[in-house]
Amino acid sequence: MAEENITTPVKTEAEIAAEQENEKKLYSKARNRAAFRIHLMIFILVNALFWVIWYFVFRGTEANDVFFKSVLFVTIAWFIILIGHHVFVRIFNSTIVEKELKKIKKEIEEHEKELQRLKTIAEQKKAELMRKRQEGESDNQQINQEQN
Repeated sequence: MAEENITTPVKTEAEIAAEQENEKKLYSKARNRAAFRIHLMIFILVNALFWVIWYFVFRGTEANDVFFKSVLFVTIAWFIILIGHHVFVRIFNSTIVEKELKKIKKEIEEHEKELQRLKTIAEQKKAELMRKRQEGESDNQQINQEQN
C-alpha cells in the first residue's frame, strides 16, 4: 500500500505575528462590544427603575413635576451618552486603533532605519580605524627597519 505524503503548511514568524495581531484586534473589538452591551443593559434597568418609581410613587403628587423632569432629563442625557458610546465602539474605535497602529509601525520603521544607519557608520569607523592602525604598524616597521 502506497503511503500518502501528508504535509502540513509551516507558518513563518511573520505569519504567526500577523495572526496574533489579528487575534488581539478581534479580542479588543469583542471586549468593547461586550462593554457596550453591559452599558446598554444598565441603562435599561436603571431607567426602568426610575420610571417605575415615578409612576408608583410620585405620579399625582406635588413632587410629580420635578421628579418627572428629572427622570426625563437623566434618561435623555444618558441616552445621548449611550449613542456616543455606540458610535465610538462601532465606528471610531477601529479607525483610531488602526491609525495608532500605523503610527507606531512607522515609528518602529524609522527607528530601525536610524539603527541601521548608525550600525553602518560604526562599521565604517571601525574599518577606518583598522586601516589607520595597519598603516601605523607598517610605518613603525619601516622606521624600525631604517633604524637598524
